[in-house]
Amino acid sequence: MRNYDYLNKMKEEVSALEDELDKAEEHNKNINKVKNLKIFTKTTQLFLPYVLAASIATGGFALFSDDVINFINDRSNLQPYEITKIDSAGNKEEETVYGNYSREKNTIYKYSKWEKEDNVYLRNADLYFVPDKNETEIEDLLQKDSQELENILGKPELKMVETKYDVPDEELAKENYIKADIYNPDNESYIIFNNENRSKSRTLMYLMVLGLAEFFPFVYRTFFSKFRFMKSIKIIKAECQPINTDILVKKLEIRRNNYKRMMRG
Repeated sequence: MRNYDYLNKMKEEVSALEDELDKAEEHNKNINKVKNLKIFTKTTQLFLPYVLAASIATGGFALFSDDVINFINDRSNLQPYEITKIDSAGNKEEETVYGNYSREKNTIYKYSKWEKEDNVYLRNADLYFVPDKNETEIEDLLQKDSQELENILGKPELKMVETKYDVPDEELAKENYIKADIYNPDNESYIIFNNENRSKSRTLMYLMVLGLAEFFPFVYRTFFSKFRFMKSIKIIKAECQPINTDILVKKLEIRRNNYKRMMRG
């Protein structure tokens, strides 16, 4: 009878230690949230004057800078490019654009059929860069099937998975298909436009204005304010000390082992 009472007492001790450990862990979670919130508040307090100064400086610069000085005008030449988009279904679109497309390469895209997985539509896209192929050769390649295309061009240079939440019915009905973008520069013509070369001067002026704006909160914070960030953080950490659960874990482990031995005995 005494042994049974002793077992009950040990079981109650184990249960009490488990409850105490759970409460300590919950307390540590809460105290950690409070500590992080206080540190975030102090960090915001640290940077807020500088953010406000930067915002005011940026807004003022954007509002008045256009009239501050006449910057040098520069002329630039833009070459036209004919971009032809064709696909294996025989569709063809042509567009003239102006800009620096010299790095763009003729590209063939091989698409698989759309498949739906977990409310998302997926399809594979293989890209082949073919800068040495002309429009006629690319049109011929578009009539090949996927395996023939890979036999001719080799492995794709880039593989992607395209995802969409909504796909039109006409696209869903498409089987595997191929399309291409072809870039043809027009070397006989170009356009000239006036470009205000402001980037370097505007950047320098902005940095000067920003530095001046940040100087005032720095002087105030350094010489006149009683706010000390590192000291505040130390105080917060001292006030938000977590409970050391290591001792409780060890005590609980000992009580459990003793209880198990008594039960086996």
